[in-house]
Amino acid sequence: MKEQLSFVYMAYGGWQFRRQALLSVLSLVQSGAVPGRVLVYTDRPDEFEKLPVETVLLDKGSIKSWKGPYGFSHRMKIELLRSLFKEADGHVVYVDSDTIWTREPAGIYQSLREGCAVMHVRERQLSDRFFPQYRALLENTEFLKNAGLPVVPTEQFWVYNAGVLGLPSTMNPAVLDETLYMCDLLCRKVPLMMEWVEQTAFSYIFQGHGMKIDTCGEELFHYWADSFEFARRLKKYSLSDLAALSKEPQRVYELIGELRKGRRSFVNQLLVRTKRLWRSARKRKRESLVYLDILKCRALGRERPDD
Repeated sequence: MKEQLSFVYMAYGGWQFRRQALLSVLSLVQSGAVPGRVLVYTDRPDEFEKLPVETVLLDKGSIKSWKGPYGFSHRMKIELLRSLFKEADGHVVYVDSDTIWTREPAGIYQSLREGCAVMHVRERQLSDRFFPQYRALLENTEFLKNAGLPVVPTEQFWVYNAGVLGLPSTMNPAVLDETLYMCDLLCRKVPLMMEWVEQTAFSYIFQGHGMKIDTCGEELFHYWADSFEFARRLKKYSLSDLAALSKEPQRVYELIGELRKGRRSFVNQLLVRTKRLWRSARKRKRESLVYLDILKCRALGRERPDD
């Protein structure tokens, strides 16, 4: 008997995330037979009721808890996987909503059967130009050992994109606990560069435990750099429109190409600047929470919040 394969999405908050998740799920279903189930963690399960998926309600309490003490949204990926992997009967594949499948995920399933982790694409190694703050921290072997983390030489360490996170059924669940711990630790140590700590933590812990990481860039298009503009294009799409688009990944490439050409328009620039201000305010809030937490720990004579 084949082990079950669970695909899982998370779509909560703004309408744009649910719209993108609908498109991605439809493209997964259209790509071929899915050897398992598809789950969607969402605060609006009614929007997915016409799709062949199982929905899991994300209430405000869970969202707040999973974001952690600093309100870091990407931390929720780790908490979701910790919750699901322990009870899932087989492999688990987390997929970001701003994606579209271009072919069936047979390669991913094969990688998981061989005991490999799967992430979207391999990006770069840490350097003076690519997250030097992370490199300085991860080159401090004494810090890593004191924190109980594995030591991976930075010249051997690669950062992978976490738009996809495939976990083989043979993986020790404690790996996710360690990933969460490292994520929170990085948030405290490099609060000005918090946005990428979850994928760095996954990449580091997987490699620290000697896990081979396969990629799936050919199976999945992850348009994270264009998601803001593309989501606005999807706003007026009906479910049938999304279903039709999900069958034509080439059309998605073309639409994104058109959107890139229009980025310099006055209206688009105004919207982008507004979004940047909102994201900056949210980032400053997270940073202030980190510094307040550090001050609190020092006042109590602790090194870490969990001491």
